[in-house]
This record gives sequence, structure tokens and C-alpha cells, in this order.
Amino acid sequence: MTDREDQLASRLGTSLPSERTAAERNWRALSAAIAVPGRGGAGMLRAVATTAALAAVVFAALGWWQGARVDVASGGLPVLYREEVAQTAIAAAGIEATLLIEQKHIEGDERLRVVGITDVRLGAGRLPAVIELRFQRPEDDTYGVLAHSEVSDPRRATGTTRTLYEAPFPPLGPRERATYRVWLHLDTSAGPIDSPALVIQVTDRPEGQRASDKFEP
Repeated sequence: MTDREDQLASRLGTSLPSERTAAERNWRALSAAIAVPGRGGAGMLRAVATTAALAAVVFAALGWWQGARVDVASGGLPVLYREEVAQTAIAAAGIEATLLIEQKHIEGDERLRVVGITDVRLGAGRLPAVIELRFQRPEDDTYGVLAHSEVSDPRRATGTTRTLYEAPFPPLGPRERATYRVWLHLDTSAGPIDSPALVIQVTDRPEGQRASDKFEP
């Protein structure tokens, strides 16, 4: 065996300098952690009590805001709000229709918008029909139309037709506030029918439009 082979054999089973350095560093960190005095029993009890109190507050808040969700407004500020504001419906022979007023983000708009969502199912005996989502300011003599649809042919499989629309409310100026009467109007082959009117107050805020249900006076 040559001298070089003797040197290589003597190194077998020994740690490399980098391994020894890492081991020493880990040992120093572990020794320092062991040397830190533990928290006393009273301190632990206070920590547990504080955690329990915070958890109770969180659960109470979630119970109060049932149906709410956290969204992110402009500037990265969290906004807690109820997405659904109000709803009304029409239930009659051959008609199942709902109108929801919601505040949400819509495609192509970073700010919150107030929208009316109509979901109308009509039987063959109600066709043809015209469906309109109407709105009116109290000071106006005429109404506007947020959504308009004409349907005539029922589906062969079910004998009914379904129309679903999402219509945003008009934009407002900065800090502007507007009140609207909103209702769903159906003009069917069996005659016209309207849903109960909703009274909605819409306010422009930095994060977008906010809505509240004012109820029909």
C-alpha cells in the first residue's frame, strides 16, 4: 500500500470540516434554546385564557355576520359586507321568478357594483313573454329598464323556459346617493304581472357602490 493510499484510508469514517461546522452550530443553537427559562404556570394560564377570549370574539362576530364575506377593496383594505341586500319574487301559475339585489364585483370593473339578478322560469302557457327589470327614482314620473328580454319557445324536455340576467345599477358620482324602487315586470300571454317593489338606497364610496334595503313605504 502506498503512502497516499494510507492517507485516504485514515480519512475514512471521519467527518468533513463543513459537517463538523454545521454540527457545532446546531449544538450551540440547541444549547441556547434549552438555557431559555420556560414560561411559568401562571403565564401559561393567562395565555390560554387570552386565546380562548379571542376565539370567542371571532366566533361571535362570524355568527353576527352570517352570510357575509371578506373582500378586498381598492388599496388592499379588507371590507366586510353582506353580498345579498334584498330579494323579492313572483309565484303564480306557470311562473317562478326571483329578483335579488346584490353588491359585488363584476367582470371588467375593479370597484364594487350594485346589481339586480333576475331568474325567471315560465311555463309554455305563459309564452310568449316579455321580461323587464324596472327601476325608478322617487322624484321621477317615468321608470327605467335595467334588463329586457323576450322569450317565446319553451324547452322541449321540460316545457318551460328559463331566463337569467345580471344587470348593474347606473353609475354614480363620487359620494352620490340615490334611492330606487326596483321591481320585476312580466308581460305574458296570460296577462301582465309585477313583483312586489323593493326600495334600495345606493351610495358611492371609495371601494364602489354600497346598497341598503329601505323597504316599501
